[in-house]
Amino acid sequence: MKKNLLLTIVYVLVGAGLLASCMPDEGYSASSTFNRIVTIDTASEKVKLNADCTGEVFQPINLVDKGQLNMAGLGDAKRAFVNLRVDVDASYKQTLTFLQGTKIDVKPVLNHSLTDSIKPLKGLHLIYMDGYSAYPSVWVSNGYLNVAPMIMSNGKGKYYLSADKVRGDTLYFNFHATYENGSYECYDDLQCFDLRTLRDTANADKAMRDKMSEVLQALDEHRGDSVCVMFVGEFATKGYLANDTIVKKGVLTNYFKYNF
Repeated sequence: MKKNLLLTIVYVLVGAGLLASCMPDEGYSASSTFNRIVTIDTASEKVKLNADCTGEVFQPINLVDKGQLNMAGLGDAKRAFVNLRVDVDASYKQTLTFLQGTKIDVKPVLNHSLTDSIKPLKGLHLIYMDGYSAYPSVWVSNGYLNVAPMIMSNGKGKYYLSADKVRGDTLYFNFHATYENGSYECYDDLQCFDLRTLRDTANADKAMRDKMSEVLQALDEHRGDSVCVMFVGEFATKGYLANDTIVKKGVLTNYFKYNF
């Protein structure tokens, strides 16, 4: 039975807000700015910005081709934070303009045994786009798994995502962190993993290859339906004696279709 995809975020508007001027006898004009996390699609004739979670597709008038992507510093970007402006003139015609964007680094799913020293997470933090609306703590969109970790460190961490197992329509992935210990809660950058790289089994070691193949088989079996990810990590929590207790926790993502 097919499951409805869960839209777990409302529209997220930020920036200058609505700036409007009423013009007697000539109608109404307005301008507003907003941010999105998007996947950049260059396969079509014109560039498309596919927004996470909301399903919106944007085609700004000044971000039409790869040349303009290069000028915006997004020439090789697959994922980005973007700031857009929409203008509505007196005749209610809407014009969408790209203002600026920041590339999001995309990482592959781990396909070999991890040798780094693994450390627990302090938590997962929400990315707020307008002061009160946030993306989920973990979500999958356009074939990318996204999470923003929090660690006890004075610097940035390194993060790894690896396939584990399958239970029905739920894919289990393990999330590992390594970092230098510190005394501050570090709210790290958004970590984005390309689930397409699960197909890179040729270069995987045997332990990882078997798990990757199991997840790929489950995806193929559910093609046309939808699946979700159980995101599993180790978290440090304070016990009764104020000592860190390491617990393993899972966070369930939205359901998504395997179409990537």
